[in-house]
Amino acid sequence: MRRRDLDMVLSRYGITSEALLGRNPANLPILPLPEGFQIPCLFGRHRIKAAEKVLPRASQWWVVNLYSNDLSTRLQGSLIHQGTNERLRNQGEEFCHILHSKIRLDPVGEDFWWT
Repeated sequence: MRRRDLDMVLSRYGITSEALLGRNPANLPILPLPEGFQIPCLFGRHRIKAAEKVLPRASQWWVVNLYSNDLSTRLQGSLIHQGTNERLRNQGEEFCHILHSKIRLDPVGEDFWWT
């Protein structure tokens, strides 16, 4: 997310950047975004699509990690692969990810799945 966009939204709703750093989800502020405003999603798009289909509009929100838009490609790749590692995997799934990373010429993904 671009820093100036974050600053604009925080200023508009009177939220401090420190408030976003909380660790207790029950105390995190809701960060309303202007109509049409979009934040790039590194991983979890399938959850967004599912929420759009089954949740009422008022319930389509969740806690997210915000990252600066100037992250290196390597760091973005690492974050994307970490997002796919949210559940336990079996060796077959890991092998498929390694092969898929090889085919896409994705050394970050390949290194991630080997670890």
